[in-house]
Amino acid sequence: MANEIRAHYPVFGSTLYGALLRMSDGQVYNGAGFEPVTAARWPNYGLALTEQDAANGTGFYYGNMPAVADGLYEVWIFRRSGASPVPTDSLVAQQGIDWAASKEAGVTVGNYAAGKDPYTQVAKTTSAEGYAAKGVAPTFEQFMYMIWSALAEFKINGSQIVSHKLDTTTTSMTWNLDDPNNPQSRTRAT
Repeated sequence: MANEIRAHYPVFGSTLYGALLRMSDGQVYNGAGFEPVTAARWPNYGLALTEQDAANGTGFYYGNMPAVADGLYEVWIFRRSGASPVPTDSLVAQQGIDWAASKEAGVTVGNYAAGKDPYTQVAKTTSAEGYAAKGVAPTFEQFMYMIWSALAEFKINGSQIVSHKLDTTTTSMTWNLDDPNNPQSRTRAT
């Protein structure tokens, strides 16, 4: 496998490197094995990242996972400020990696199992269209549809704003404007 370590950093032409931490004990990879983090050995922790299509300044940097045992790892990605890595380099990104059988088993977010993080569970699945009633706390899915409806599909009728559902004709919510000629605020009506 290759390019398992990934980061986007929009300062083109930067020199980025990753420090690989084993999540079970917080030790850092030194090029040959794992050890407690120490400032004096910091230059040994740098896993090189290469900017993809650097001539055009993409800001996408990739690096390879070293040969390590199966497990959960975290990569701290730094922007190198001098000739070699130092502890004062700026942290620019982090990435969790669930490593199994010399390949990525999945990306972990926080302490969630691979593929079970909130982003994967909610944002990458299709949810039923729904809108919370006025005064009722919405679910995440309802909240997303409400935002879309309020911003993307609406019309103004005098002193009222009417938002529509995905079909672009069915009313999802309405708001009353404080003044039909010079509105300064709106209040949800339905």
